[in-house]
Amino acid sequence: MQFTSRELRYFHHKYRGGKSIPAHILDCTLGAILLWALLFFALRFFGAPWRGALLLGLCLCISLGSFVAILWRYRFQRFLSRELARLRCGVSLESLTLLPEAEYEAICRQLFAARFPDRTPRSAYRGYYYPEEACFCYAFHNHPKAPVGIRQMMAIYRKLQRLGASACCLLSASSYVDDAAAFSRRLGISFTLLGQKELLSFAAQTLPPVSEAQLHRAIEEEMRHFYAEGGLIHNAVAPNKYRAYLTCAFFLLLWYFLFRFNLLYPIAAVLCLLLALASYRTSRGSSLKAGSTDSSSTDGK
Repeated sequence: MQFTSRELRYFHHKYRGGKSIPAHILDCTLGAILLWALLFFALRFFGAPWRGALLLGLCLCISLGSFVAILWRYRFQRFLSRELARLRCGVSLESLTLLPEAEYEAICRQLFAARFPDRTPRSAYRGYYYPEEACFCYAFHNHPKAPVGIRQMMAIYRKLQRLGASACCLLSASSYVDDAAAFSRRLGISFTLLGQKELLSFAAQTLPPVSEAQLHRAIEEEMRHFYAEGGLIHNAVAPNKYRAYLTCAFFLLLWYFLFRFNLLYPIAAVLCLLLALASYRTSRGSSLKAGSTDSSSTDGK
């Protein structure tokens, strides 16, 4: 697959952990200078003349730098391969969830039938119940970015109680939040949680291959979210930062009232309070969004 220069910059940026190119160059330069100094002092310690220690240290630095550059390029290519595989899986899973409900349920029904080849299920609560196994099978129609939450697991548990089932097999195109997986283990019922890997491996022949245009669109969307979340304004009003702003505002006001230095202190305190308010609103919005996602219409009712 051919990447655009903008996409390659994004993958380099992501591979470096969000560091910009100047910051990466500065890190490499400082690291090389420090390594050169360490090699110089080590060679001088073993009796090398200072000029020879400088030249030999420089040669060793260049050799090590070349090796690190080759290793970095190899690891970046592997990173690109993993990212492409992840994006293909994401596009395929999204295509699955965008299928009409009847087609999606047909794929899930075939997957459940493959797990119980000699059993005949009956429809129950928009799922499939196998009386011989006392097992209830259900497929969540969640979007891949909307994990199965504990409320959805509670809805499934109520269905199991009504059916008298002792086992449950769940399938989802999204992941399961940690609370939901832990809750399933505490219920005393044998839960089998099937996820993205099982669904994709079974539906691989049904779905059309992912095109390069779809991959480019997926990369573009990720780039937009990545740079938006890494922006200065987003980081300044990130959730759960309001406590730090409130603490800073408290000490600024305390310093002003105790020492009466400058009016800039209360102005800075007011600014911290405004940032704390914005951060708190962001935190509340994130929690409400998570709650609405968890209690969506895909809870198996």
